[in-house]
Amino acid sequence: MTKPPFRADHVGSMLRPAALKKAREEFLGAHTSDANLAPHDNAQLREVEDRCILDVIAMQERVGLRAATDGELRRRSWLLELILSWDGIKVDRTGNTKVRWRNQSGPVQASTAMTATARIHWHSSAVQRAFEFLKAHTTLVPKVTMPAPSAIHYSFNWSDEQTKRIYPDQESFWDDLIAAYRQELAALTAAGATYIQLDDTSLACLCDETHRDYVRSFGEDPDALMRRYAQAINAAIEGLPDDVAVTLHQCRGNREGNWLAEGGYDPVADVLFNHIDVDGYFLEYDTARAGGFEPL
Repeated sequence: MTKPPFRADHVGSMLRPAALKKAREEFLGAHTSDANLAPHDNAQLREVEDRCILDVIAMQERVGLRAATDGELRRRSWLLELILSWDGIKVDRTGNTKVRWRNQSGPVQASTAMTATARIHWHSSAVQRAFEFLKAHTTLVPKVTMPAPSAIHYSFNWSDEQTKRIYPDQESFWDDLIAAYRQELAALTAAGATYIQLDDTSLACLCDETHRDYVRSFGEDPDALMRRYAQAINAAIEGLPDDVAVTLHQCRGNREGNWLAEGGYDPVADVLFNHIDVDGYFLEYDTARAGGFEPL
């Protein structure tokens, strides 16, 4: 295979080396607050990140992969590095009390809630800057990872009064979000990106009846919402150059032994596999939380 996705590939995130964790505590503080989850501008920390990223690139080249990521080592959140580069979104990582991280003992922590502070407006992002470093330092195909637009919508608190004032109808929200994604993708492809992975938990969450009830609580039909998510993903990537491959990564949330959702792909299989115009998928499958192979 000469064009991605490749038979052996890497989803994106790697465990943070001890040196990087120590440097973050030294230069950003031991406790990362919601307010400073935005991309940092600390030159000393960036030097440590650069060294650690060069190590993970070398490892991927050494084991024979065809594509490389930077291990997402610059990110403090897979979801937030992109959108906190833009205007208009505020984040509270423990703000959604209806969707909770869970483990074998039950719910353990509320999940991220986003609210609007203004209309969403694109700025050149930390994702693009990270890609430019990766591309300059690998002989492999450099892969960009970024949250799918569906993951942003699913994380919003649609009961928030300020959000409802800024976006009285969700179509205006989608217009702004898709416009920002198209600008981001245009900037990435102009910088030489030919392999882009969209990371999403929303469709996998809609495999879970708890999440389907949550969606109904803010007036949405879960089946209609998944179709809208497919349309949004397609709209964001529409018009990309022919040499750009796009993949979609699905997971049910995995963090510190906790997860957001469970359930097989059966409720979302038709939309996920037949209505989204991507070149490949990265999927959890054949586990207690992700179900078996039948929907595939």
